[in-house]
Amino acid sequence: AQLALVLMMVFLIVRLRALGLAFNQVGKIPVFAGPECWAQEAMPIATMCVLFRIAVDVVAGVLFPVSAEEEKLTAPKIQKQSQLQAVNTVRGVSLFLTVGATAVVGAAAFIMTPENLPPFGPDFCPLPWVYRADRLLGVH
Repeated sequence: AQLALVLMMVFLIVRLRALGLAFNQVGKIPVFAGPECWAQEAMPIATMCVLFRIAVDVVAGVLFPVSAEEEKLTAPKIQKQSQLQAVNTVRGVSLFLTVGATAVVGAAAFIMTPENLPPFGPDFCPLPWVYRADRLLGVH
C-alpha cells in the first residue's frame, strides 16, 4: 500500500512538471501535453506490476495459510519450501520491474525540456487510449 502511494506521488509530480513546462511555452496547456511517451508508457507498467504483486500476495495467502504453530517454526515444511521460493521469486521480479519503471518515470522529471514534450517534440506519439478518450470527449 505504501508503494502505491509513492508511485502516485512520482507520477503526479512528473505530470505536473510536464504541464508546467508546456504551459510556459505556449501560454496555455495543449490537449496532448504531458511527459514524453516513454515515461507515459512506464506509468501503467509500474501500476500493473504493483497490482500483480498484490494479486500474488492474495493467492499465496489463500494457498499457503500460516497457522500460529508454523509461525513459531523457523523453517517451513520441506514440501512448501519450493512453492514459497517460487512465490518469493515472482514477488521479487515484480518489485524489480516496479522499481525500474518508477526510475524511468523519475528520470523523465529531470531530463524533460519544453522542446521534447508532446505535442512539441519531434517524436510526438499520442498514446492510443489518450487519443481515443480525447476524440470521444470532443476535445481537439
